[in-house]
Amino acid sequence: MLSTRSLAVAALFCASLAVVNAQPQTPRRPGATPGATPPPGGAGALPGPVDRLKNKVVAEELKISQDQLEKLKAWSEDFPTRLQAAVQAETYRQLGDVLTPEQVKRLKEIEIQAAGLRAFNMPDVSAALKLSDDQKARITTMREEAASTSRGAFAGFLGGGQRPSEEKLAEARKKAHQVIADGMNKAQALLTDDQRAAWKSLIGDPFDTSTLTTGTYGGGRPGLGNGTRPGTSGTPSPQPNE
Repeated sequence: MLSTRSLAVAALFCASLAVVNAQPQTPRRPGATPGATPPPGGAGALPGPVDRLKNKVVAEELKISQDQLEKLKAWSEDFPTRLQAAVQAETYRQLGDVLTPEQVKRLKEIEIQAAGLRAFNMPDVSAALKLSDDQKARITTMREEAASTSRGAFAGFLGGGQRPSEEKLAEARKKAHQVIADGMNKAQALLTDDQRAAWKSLIGDPFDTSTLTTGTYGGGRPGLGNGTRPGTSGTPSPQPNE
């Protein structure tokens, strides 16, 4: 059985994945980093002490200068990206107390592969690849287009009150996954030779992400947890914004 410490670390890891991979449905704030995840508390939420500074009376009490106000504005706009990076770094640091270095490395590789086009917005991936602003913008557009097309594959199944046949679901999944695969190919085509080499180093050996499920640690039932049912192919429905 897993120790209490192991379960606690694993729970923290799951929480961090939600922060890293969740895509907000609210409109992006002006100036926010594309693909960045809002901090806990809702889109644009800030830690209590920083949120207090938005209060004019508090700012006057602290004698906040105009220069400081401008710096705080820039700081708060970039906060979601820094939070995401900090949570991920702390998660892997604690997982290092439970897993071997080789296991941690492989887990990171699987996480990047599972993220699809979202991976290019991960701070550590973006930094390792040294993506230019133009590359980031073009990949973000590809991700949004792929997400829209993949959602469209399932649009006819929503709100009808009757579950579609497994054949139609399988056809929609196949179409959506093809859209995502095409998007990944286009994104990688934008990379330089050095960036492609760095990308291959980041993802390691190919991993069949269609086998990913939710459940107990190492005990998830194949075909469950990612939009599939027992007896199906086990291919998950694509995540929005992949």
